[in-house]
Amino acid sequence: PFIDRKIYVETRDILRKKYFFRRMALRLKLFFHKYDVLFYPVYSRNKFGDMIARWVRADEKVAFDGDSANDPDNERASRDKYFTRIIRSESRLLKEIDRNAEFINHLGGHLRTEDLRTRVWFKDSDQEESNRILDKKGLRDGNYICVFPGAGFPNKHWGTDNWVEFLEKFFSMWSSTKIVLLGGPADAEVNSAILTRLRSREHIVDLSDSLNLRVLAKVIERSKLLVSMDTAAIHIAAAVGTSNICIIGGWNFGRFYPYGDPAKNRIVYKRMDCYGCNWQCRYPYTKCILDIKSGDVLKEVQKIL
Repeated sequence: PFIDRKIYVETRDILRKKYFFRRMALRLKLFFHKYDVLFYPVYSRNKFGDMIARWVRADEKVAFDGDSANDPDNERASRDKYFTRIIRSESRLLKEIDRNAEFINHLGGHLRTEDLRTRVWFKDSDQEESNRILDKKGLRDGNYICVFPGAGFPNKHWGTDNWVEFLEKFFSMWSSTKIVLLGGPADAEVNSAILTRLRSREHIVDLSDSLNLRVLAKVIERSKLLVSMDTAAIHIAAAVGTSNICIIGGWNFGRFYPYGDPAKNRIVYKRMDCYGCNWQCRYPYTKCILDIKSGDVLKEVQKIL
């Protein structure tokens, strides 16, 4: 309700020579709108975001100094000239929601982290659509859990073997509870591989790639639990107040999750001395993720169910 307009940008294409006309079209689109202030609260800035900020016409431009997690050449200091104000942030590890509070407080706010929470704004039609879908599949509030096996990066995937083993064990312990399989277009291959290998599919409802984002959030809100990788679904669950279990690795451990109530927003992880690697894995496979056992996840499920 607070956003008047959004402009979608495929940042990977901005600086490529073959996308010259697309880049020029974006610059023109940004040029024809004038703003009072540009806020750029991303802690791990990159050259693409900085370039967009440079093209936006605004009297004042405010950004974090941040870190070099997305700036491997450590050149962001040379791009600070695009901004009228750089907010110097604490260098110690903070959760991203604490960074949000830090940014706002540097602008004159007086926020504590507990004053901030994520939220999803629904329309009446989202409730109606989720009613239609759940009724059609024989589901009702609280009689199912959601599972979202996909992830935005290959490194985050728990692996088909682990998911199949987890689901088979889950069915043997909670045979009356249905599982709703969720995912977007990019998760189709992962979900299909899991479904193909399951011995029994009678308690699984596959809603992969059939829900828009807000209806997806409604389906998660009305479930008893979400089990997911470190991906968008886990943040949606936290926002709508659904208990969730996040299978998480060590690349930015402690920064992006968990938020809020630790009794509802839980994590399963395998602590290693290389935590904080920022995706620079020293092993031939993502050991901190793939070595997590299905039994470790089930223990957390038992605590909630």
